[in-house]
Amino acid sequence: MAGALPTLYTYPLAFNPAKAKLALEECNIKYNEKKIDILSGQSLEPWYLKINPSGWAPTLVVGEDAICESAEIVKWADSQKPLGGDKVDRQYIDEWVGKVNSWDGNLFASAFGSGGPVLKLSAEHKIKVAQSLAKKNPDLAEVYQKKIEALKKSFEEPTDKAKADANKSQLISLLDEAESRLANAPFLAGQEYSIADVIFTPCLQRIPQVKLDKELIDPRANVKKYWATLKKRPSFKAVFGVQESPLSAAGVVLPALAKVFISKFTKTY
Repeated sequence: MAGALPTLYTYPLAFNPAKAKLALEECNIKYNEKKIDILSGQSLEPWYLKINPSGWAPTLVVGEDAICESAEIVKWADSQKPLGGDKVDRQYIDEWVGKVNSWDGNLFASAFGSGGPVLKLSAEHKIKVAQSLAKKNPDLAEVYQKKIEALKKSFEEPTDKAKADANKSQLISLLDEAESRLANAPFLAGQEYSIADVIFTPCLQRIPQVKLDKELIDPRANVKKYWATLKKRPSFKAVFGVQESPLSAAGVVLPALAKVFISKFTKTY
C-alpha cells in the first residue's frame, strides 16, 4: 500500500533494537512496531529469516525494502529528518557512528552482567530450534547453519576473559572520547542533539545495567552530566521504559523462558 508506515521489528530488552527505535522516536518518524521474541527463538522462524537472514532484531521494513542493521536504520531515520541541522559536525557523526557501532553491547552485558546464564540457556535453545527448522526448511539450511555458528559464538565469547577485557577497554576508549568532546559542547557532535547521541545512548544505558556506572560513568564528570540529560528526554522512556522497570522486564522474559523450558521438557523445537 502506497504511503504505508515503516514497520520496526524489535525486542524491548535488546541492545541493537534500542538504537533503531530511539532514532525513529527522536526523528519523529511514525512507524508500526512489532515485537519479535529473540529470547525464545521466534526470530528464527522462516518468515522472519526471509526478511532478515541474520535472525536478529532490529529490522525496519520500508515499502519492499528491509533494513537489517541498527546503524543503517539510524542513518535512514536521520536522512528522513536530520537531527541537529547545520549545528552539528556531520563528518564527526559518520566517524563516531562507525566507532560506536563496532562495540558489542551484548558481549559486554553477558560478560559483566548477571544475565549470562539466561542468555546462554536461550542460545542453546535457539541452536536446537535452528537445527529443527533447518530440516523442515532445506531451502534455508545454509542460513540456519550460519545462525547456529553465530549463536555458539554468542555464549562462548563472554567466558573468554581476553575478549571480555578487550570489549571493556573499547568502551572505556569511547567514554574517554565522549568526555573530551562534551567538555566543549552539550552534545557529542556540537550544540544540538544528533544521531551521534542516539547511537551512544544504548551504550551508556548498558553500564548501570551491569552495575559499573560508579566505575565507568561517575569519574567522568562531563559524561555523568550528559547521561543525566539523556535520561530526561521523552524518547528515553519510550525506548528503555521496559528495561528500566524490573517488573516490566520480567513480564517480557518469563513467558519466553516458559516456552524455552516447555520445549526442553517436551523435546519439541
